[in-house]
Amino acid sequence: MPKTKQMPKPETRLSVEDYKRFEEVARARGKTKTAVAREALLLFLDCEDKLKAESRESILEKRLKKMEDRMASLLARIGIDVGIGFHLMFRNMDPETRADAMAWAYNSSVERLKKKLKGQAAELKEIMKGQEQPQEMREGS
Repeated sequence: MPKTKQMPKPETRLSVEDYKRFEEVARARGKTKTAVAREALLLFLDCEDKLKAESRESILEKRLKKMEDRMASLLARIGIDVGIGFHLMFRNMDPETRADAMAWAYNSSVERLKKKLKGQAAELKEIMKGQEQPQEMREGS
């Protein structure tokens, strides 16, 4: 008859008060002290695993938040810079032709971007289709 593989047996020492509490828990649950000890140890190990995972997730969340904040800041700066250039150019154009020129520039930029996106994700194409010409370009202000 083949010999059964024995599982390791962790051992510990408890104070007399803690051992009495341990016996009371086992008795109240109607389980052996070994079963209660195994259950407690497995619960502890599960909690440790969860803490490690939460710690890793927390680190990743912080890094993602930092990157997200940096991207938002960069986008804001780019928006300001583009706005400055737009306003300087618009104000220095001939008032008679600037609305048409800006509309042409906007539409040609959108078309150029659509061509670049050709063959890429359909969502991006849909976003571009939904874009309207900004109000100030339509009014020529």
